[in-house]
Amino acid sequence: MLSIRDFLTLRRARKAMKAMRGEFRLYEDILPADTRLALLERFGDVRDAIANRETDDLDGVVETLRAEMRDALPAQRWPIAAEWFDVIVSALAVAFCFRAYYYEPFRIPTGSMQPTLYGIHAEAAEGPTAWDKGPLRFLKWCVTGDRYVETRVRASGVVTQYLANTSPGYSALIVSGRDRYELPDDVARTLVTTAPGQGGLPPGTPVAAGQTLWRGYVKSGDFLFVNRWIWNFRHPRLGETIVFSTRGLEGLPDNQHYIKRLCGRPGDTVALRPGDPYLYVNGERATSPRLLEFIARHGRP
Repeated sequence: MLSIRDFLTLRRARKAMKAMRGEFRLYEDILPADTRLALLERFGDVRDAIANRETDDLDGVVETLRAEMRDALPAQRWPIAAEWFDVIVSALAVAFCFRAYYYEPFRIPTGSMQPTLYGIHAEAAEGPTAWDKGPLRFLKWCVTGDRYVETRVRASGVVTQYLANTSPGYSALIVSGRDRYELPDDVARTLVTTAPGQGGLPPGTPVAAGQTLWRGYVKSGDFLFVNRWIWNFRHPRLGETIVFSTRGLEGLPDNQHYIKRLCGRPGDTVALRPGDPYLYVNGERATSPRLLEFIARHGRP
């Protein structure tokens, strides 16, 4: 039975062997034949000592191998930096492969799938809390995805224009044709469709410098991972939430990604009828899967 001391000696030797084998493989092809054979023989000695649990002089044998490696291999100017560079490049390669072939991360920008999936949306507030000031503001955003925003009018004027969907999740109010104020979609839409006496700002409403257009929390959209490999084994099913690219689709911004619920497949004819909440696929009411019938009866889940 091994003592604790012998166990630790063997563990150190195995760890050192693993590191030195990796370094040896990096330079094996440029070493002289006799040097390469000598190092391989020394590796065999250490490997045999570990296999036979000969711990009496194992540390010395490992140090001898390390010294011979140091003399035989080219010197590195920045060995630690080179090692970290290798680790980072390898990690990035794995991450990009994972993203390209297995699961791709997406942030939901708009609220078209609410309440199943939430995009960028807002929640009014009376004012900031202690968590919304200084370094705590960044910490709160990292933990919750919420950030406090207060939009004030820079110069007096009149609301002249409402621009929808100026960027994913945002729309804009234009004051006097010159000042532009970006607001979350739901906030901007509510402001321009509400009467001025009820806090709204439809086009034609005067605003004063320093006036608060809106204050509250902007909440980041839901974050999800899109399964890219499942389609190698089956076709998409009706009612599933899918992500698709708009590349080559007429009438849509090019090279964007949309997140929608699948209502039809290639070759299907999809229709909506006036006064009827149901979706019709190939002339028949879509009741399967039951999710589509639920949406027709009760709205979005």
